[in-house]
Amino acid sequence: MGQPPRDLPALRTRRPALAPAQHPAADADRVRPVPDSGGRRVRPVGQRPPRRGSPVRSDPHDHGNLLLRSLDLRLDSTPATRHGHARGLRDHSELPAGDADVRDGDARRFRELQGELDPLRRNRRLLRDLGVVLRPRRVTERVLTLRELNRALLARQLLLERRRLGVQETIEKLCAIQAQWPQSPYIALWTRLTGFRKEQLTRALEEHKVVKATLFRITLHMTSARDYPYYAAVVLRAARETTPRVTTQQLEQLSKRVRAAAMKAPVTHEQVEAIAAEAMGGFRWRTRTLTPLVHLPPGGTWSHYGRVQLGAMEAVLRVELPSCEDGAERLVRRYLNAFGPATQQDLLRFAGVRVGDVRAGLERIELQRFRDERGRVLLDVPEAPLPDGDTPAPVRFLPKWDSSILAYAPPERTRILPEKLRTTVIAKNGDVAPTILVDGFVAATWDVGTKRDLTITPLRKLTKAERAAVDDEGERLFAFFRS
Repeated sequence: MGQPPRDLPALRTRRPALAPAQHPAADADRVRPVPDSGGRRVRPVGQRPPRRGSPVRSDPHDHGNLLLRSLDLRLDSTPATRHGHARGLRDHSELPAGDADVRDGDARRFRELQGELDPLRRNRRLLRDLGVVLRPRRVTERVLTLRELNRALLARQLLLERRRLGVQETIEKLCAIQAQWPQSPYIALWTRLTGFRKEQLTRALEEHKVVKATLFRITLHMTSARDYPYYAAVVLRAARETTPRVTTQQLEQLSKRVRAAAMKAPVTHEQVEAIAAEAMGGFRWRTRTLTPLVHLPPGGTWSHYGRVQLGAMEAVLRVELPSCEDGAERLVRRYLNAFGPATQQDLLRFAGVRVGDVRAGLERIELQRFRDERGRVLLDVPEAPLPDGDTPAPVRFLPKWDSSILAYAPPERTRILPEKLRTTVIAKNGDVAPTILVDGFVAATWDVGTKRDLTITPLRKLTKAERAAVDDEGERLFAFFRS
């Protein structure tokens, strides 16, 4: 049926039929107008029996007929039909025979509802006969505090404690890792995993278990090779279709040309732009969304800054694009597992998609709903971690553009980045500084200069214990850089 019992309209008793001679004159005046097929109100003409289904007061002392009346209960169609012209959604036998246009349209709408209401009507009658009174149930969604949301994010992003996991599995838990700065994915994994070494990610890239590609928001990310086709099916299509002044037919032709070139041999960004940039109105960055292309090693590795070779996804991973519906389901599930509870707008902003692009995923997955302290609805997947807001959070160093900061639509980034620090951490051009988490929130930035010395810049006053913890973790990061 799709509707919980609390959404059903209130039960009403039916007026017992009266003999024709007993019809009070006032009853005729109580016949309400009903709409015709165009929504205009039509007042029936002439006398008729009183309306069935009209609300009446039951005699509380008339116990003898209680069961009879309870067996004769009926349901109004929907809560919305109690006011205005929607009263036409009632049994067409109540309408005068002469109003055929009204009767036919009304009967059709009634039959559509009848199939949905019959099973629950029978259940409600039975409960009423047994003396159980059903009232609309008030459902109060749990309100999550800022610290609870912060701890949920830290737990899902593996920032409460380091884990001993494989690289591919870790990246799947994180949904994706921002990869615009070559060292970012390595540092992101180091700060989350026990004993992580650079060669682990390099090997995963060489074995195509992890891929680097243009993806969310038309920026570079690393994802699991198992997830990438699903993400690409949704994200790249959304980016293509929002290209100004380019028709769908043109995009399809350009996609075929770029894919054909990349299937023959690796291509560069410049070659892709030569094929499609002019036809796409000069939007050269959007040419990277025409077909799924992955960076070929050594692209994506720790110290690679040279020209990138791109391979067609089908040639490199030996897979085809899944359906958009399957892609949307995978994207929604991975995103909420990694960053939830979050608003729908957070998801759209992170992925760079429209609500229609992920609707299938939102509908397929059984979602939980919470609210934040501002009253906004937050979506989540069942049984995902929701630690207590007082859970201890260790010092953690995050790389440039870490997704834990960029996964939300402003102002929701406050769950990890205090608003007063936002413009210090995120520049006007979108550049995001490397940050340090203290007690779960951004409290400092860091940088490793050309001389490979670590500089820490506090953004708030740190206690002596906090400063010592920052220095200790900084020493470990510096050792990782030198390794």
